[in-house]
Amino acid sequence: MKKPYDNKNPDESMIMFRHLGMREGRDFSPERIEWNPAIDMYETENLVVVYVEVPGMSEQDISITFTNNILTIEGEKKKTVESGGRNFYCLERSFGSFRRTFHLRTPIDESSIKATYFNGTLRIELPKKM
Repeated sequence: MKKPYDNKNPDESMIMFRHLGMREGRDFSPERIEWNPAIDMYETENLVVVYVEVPGMSEQDISITFTNNILTIEGEKKKTVESGGRNFYCLERSFGSFRRTFHLRTPIDESSIKATYFNGTLRIELPKKM
């Protein structure tokens, strides 16, 4: 009986990666795929606001720093499923460390930065210097 997904067969595995828009010649095992959370960032009259989608993570897994007008968000999404002894039909979730860095052109009041985390979404408010 054929396995639902055989990662030892490169032709079969590349069909899946081509469908996802990935290039051949790279190691696409779940431990090797780079993971970066989706981020929305916008500016209002008084704030720069950042939303970061980090489902499956807790506040303790995420670090936020702001130095010299550079916002850095980093963390680690820990693997929750061991693959040993299982034949996966589909394995799309990504795990691992990430680091996102943004240089803001607007001067920010560092002492008033606020971050909240709710339901897998991190919201960062960076008040502008007035």
